[in-house]
Amino acid sequence: MKTQKGEAPILLMEPSSEIHFGNSHEGVLQATLLLKNIHNQRVAFKIKSSVKEIYRVDPHQGVIEPAQKVVVNIALEGKASNDAFKVIFAPTLLEVNSPHSQLAEFWKSTSAVQTCKLKVSDPPTNDQLFSQLERLTSQYNSLQQKYTQTLTSKKTQSSFGVLHVAVFFAMGLVSGYFYS
Repeated sequence: MKTQKGEAPILLMEPSSEIHFGNSHEGVLQATLLLKNIHNQRVAFKIKSSVKEIYRVDPHQGVIEPAQKVVVNIALEGKASNDAFKVIFAPTLLEVNSPHSQLAEFWKSTSAVQTCKLKVSDPPTNDQLFSQLERLTSQYNSLQQKYTQTLTSKKTQSSFGVLHVAVFFAMGLVSGYFYS
């Protein structure tokens, strides 16, 4: 994450450079952004989109207590094309549940802001999703087969071990019978 003027960041973001849409709910692509306050006081944030008509961001602004996190849900209701988000944040004395009017006034009056730009990655196509599903299914089947082979091998080894003990026990009994 780049900050202005080489300042130390006060907010960590995950992802930190690119938003990936992938989860779909009722035909709407979904993504999440995690914001974590790493500053020693509250941090106000707001999120702007280059094309706000096709994105729903919830919450799009707020205040985060020190060492706390906020999960931002982003829904894409259209087609992304070289879109981006700008996350703006600054230390604040505002309370977490401050009304939007106080946040708006805060943004007008503060100049000590940091920003981060997040690019929007192209959502995967159906072919890419099916290809990924096939690859994961193949990996799962391979792991399941190896697991079954390992279990079978251990049962064989375990059975062989039990047979060894039985043979040695029997030999002991026999040798004790002949040498007593």
